[in-house]
Amino acid sequence: MESATSWKRICYLLVGLSVVQFIFLLNGWSHATEAPALSTACDVLTERFRDIAKQTGHHTEEPLSPEASKSETNQKSLLAWNELPKGQDGEILDNLSDAQCDFAFPDLYHEIDRSTKYWRDRKHTISREDTSITWKDFGGDRKNREWGGIFRVLIHDNQIRILEGIGVFDNVWYQSRAKQTLYLLHRALESATAAGEVLPTVEIALTMGDKTVMPTENGTDTVWTFNRLMTDDAQQRHWLIPNFDMWGAGNQSYRDSKMLAKQHDAPFKSKIPKLVWRGAAWVNMPIRGKLMEVANTHEWSDVRKLDGGHDDLYMTREDLCKYAMTVHTEGVSYSGRMKWLTDCNSLIFFHEREYDMYYYHLLQPSGPNQNYVAVKRDWSDLVEKVEFYLAHPDEADRIIANNLATFRDRYLTRAAVSCFTRKLINEYSKVSFKPEVQRPASDPHRVLRGIPYEAFMMNPSDIGDKNS
Repeated sequence: MESATSWKRICYLLVGLSVVQFIFLLNGWSHATEAPALSTACDVLTERFRDIAKQTGHHTEEPLSPEASKSETNQKSLLAWNELPKGQDGEILDNLSDAQCDFAFPDLYHEIDRSTKYWRDRKHTISREDTSITWKDFGGDRKNREWGGIFRVLIHDNQIRILEGIGVFDNVWYQSRAKQTLYLLHRALESATAAGEVLPTVEIALTMGDKTVMPTENGTDTVWTFNRLMTDDAQQRHWLIPNFDMWGAGNQSYRDSKMLAKQHDAPFKSKIPKLVWRGAAWVNMPIRGKLMEVANTHEWSDVRKLDGGHDDLYMTREDLCKYAMTVHTEGVSYSGRMKWLTDCNSLIFFHEREYDMYYYHLLQPSGPNQNYVAVKRDWSDLVEKVEFYLAHPDEADRIIANNLATFRDRYLTRAAVSCFTRKLINEYSKVSFKPEVQRPASDPHRVLRGIPYEAFMMNPSDIGDKNS
């Protein structure tokens, strides 16, 4: 309140000086007309100052309740969502309040709503037993293809504490995924802290595999994971999270990949007039093998497999951006490639899918907001659609513009990923048990359960804190 009062005093002084100067220059002291009311001008400016301060999260009055703040931000927004403070990369800063997250990314949370509704409809509160990970041990049978790739964490006071892991941190394949997932989770918690928000205490199990087959058909076991098979009722129990490589892949961060992709932005008709795809065909021959069969008889096709011995055909992600058209395909189950393709201003083709990811509901196959080209799962309409857009570049550019506006510039940004994760923690806590934070009083060594994130990441292993 003191800040607003000081501002108002300054307004009186500045407006007063301006009015005096205006009168002196145009009319002279003796012919001065009545000056506008200073209180009116300053009241307007002061109110504007207060409104903008509220929207950007810097309050000058007593803070509103969370409900009132959220309602006011949503209903009385003086700034467009993309006018919130940005960093040097042009993206919204990753320190938004809860209300600002909802304001900036209103359509982001479909999967969270689906999951919470599922548990409420079942009238079941997730228990500690539901987050147990012992079912992935299979009696220590490491030859079981479903073994391992799972760990359990406690989130308390915006801090991560690792409880235990099975075949994940000691597994070359899964360790990098688990570490990147923890990096993203930690960044989201830091984002909440920067916004002055303390997230609820939760205990969660996370799986890192391409597929997560639940141990029971109608049980209550639940996990956080990257995808779900839409036709499997048991996988309704999945809570979807951003894919691990939203942190980065290879020697690039996700941010770097975007910046490199933007260097190849160009109109559709100025790009290489071909459909490009690179990948391992063997992981899903019905999809990827069929794509090559359908596409490779046409001049506009640059569809090639990378199944060993074809290193000369390899392309970087930014190389793909040089092409007018790209293709997204499912792999062993889902594929994380889509988000990389949305970095390019190229026309994306995607077949009918079996797996869902946390942002796939934002894909629009038709209408004024269409942002990709939907094709049949057997690719039987691919040729027709490719040739249509080659003949209608303006229509292709419209779809591409929608794609960039939806994904690259908004819903797949760092701030959006953190906002989604924070919302996930909040909503999960409402249908889950409240975990114990402290170890038993009989334990003289540690007060809190688990190993703190900072210490664990220096030497990650599956040992964890099994007594937790």
